[in-house]
Amino acid sequence: MLNITPNFAQERALNLLRQNWKGFNSFMVYAPTGAGKTALSAFIIDGFVSKNKKVMMICPYLVLINQTAQRFIEYGLPEDEIAYIWRDHPNQDSSKLIQIASADTLIRRDFPEDINLLVIDEAHLKRKKILEEITRLTSETDCKVVGLSGTPFSPFLGHYYQKLIKPTTIKELIQRGDLSAYEFYAPTKPDLSKVKSARNDDYGSDYKEDEIAEIMCGADLVGDVVSSWLKLGENQPTICFCVNVSHANFITVEFNRAGVNAEVMTANTPQDERDLIIHRFEQGATKIIVNIGVLVAGFDSDVRCIIYARPTKSEIRWLQSIGRSLRPVDNFSKLYTEYLSKRSGLLADREIKEVDHEI
Repeated sequence: MLNITPNFAQERALNLLRQNWKGFNSFMVYAPTGAGKTALSAFIIDGFVSKNKKVMMICPYLVLINQTAQRFIEYGLPEDEIAYIWRDHPNQDSSKLIQIASADTLIRRDFPEDINLLVIDEAHLKRKKILEEITRLTSETDCKVVGLSGTPFSPFLGHYYQKLIKPTTIKELIQRGDLSAYEFYAPTKPDLSKVKSARNDDYGSDYKEDEIAEIMCGADLVGDVVSSWLKLGENQPTICFCVNVSHANFITVEFNRAGVNAEVMTANTPQDERDLIIHRFEQGATKIIVNIGVLVAGFDSDVRCIIYARPTKSEIRWLQSIGRSLRPVDNFSKLYTEYLSKRSGLLADREIKEVDHEI
């Protein structure tokens, strides 16, 4: 029995799952920022564990593994039934009812044969072996599969998930006050008319990175990022999304030259260093974390401004990024300084647009 009560979005999701449980073997739950994905997964998992059935939860990022386990314990799932499938983690025990697995570790090992429920966090991310296992589990076994994502928009998902569960939207969460209101500012629009696109498994079609990096690293645009934040950012805790490492380093240097404490975080930043950067950010010593797609999951610090200096055509990339700053803080309206191409259709009349998708 959990010690938490489902919020309105979780209650809706659970009811929709109950209504459709016998009719489908796999479900994709659209759970935007503020809906409470981890708590929702705990409610689903609790129903299985209470019947002595085995569950596996797959997390795509290392930061989410310990975070998920900690939340599960806080919510009331039995700590002594939690084990890990993660490199050489000391708490690996295949007999435990709750297996929390690293996606990267799992794809290099044999998939467990005795699970009754598979829950996949950030399920929009394309991992071939995991998708193949979804097909096998739903066609050859009685195992149910539940994917969780704030951006379940990739067409390939329809080949693996049979039913879309949509309990709420970002718009509704903002109207309820569960997410923050926001303001958009677009000081400069770079010329992206000649930039080519390429397809990415996780984000769909988007601008070619090397081409937009060359444009966004221009001294005028970087200078505009800094001057716009000095004018509009109100010295609020900020995260900045950049194209690549050289772009992030350039922006970080320019902010520091302007007297603003900024630090850079990339995929190669060691976890202990990331923890220190986040600690300094939460203490106010660091005002801006400049990153390259790192702070899109498992980051719950108080963020009141986002600089989106990475033009994108990807609805997934866009919503994953700005979701970092939608959590409400003292009725503070969040600021978004962005350089998103209007061609993408994701920013229109300064609104966050959500598209209705069917699986």
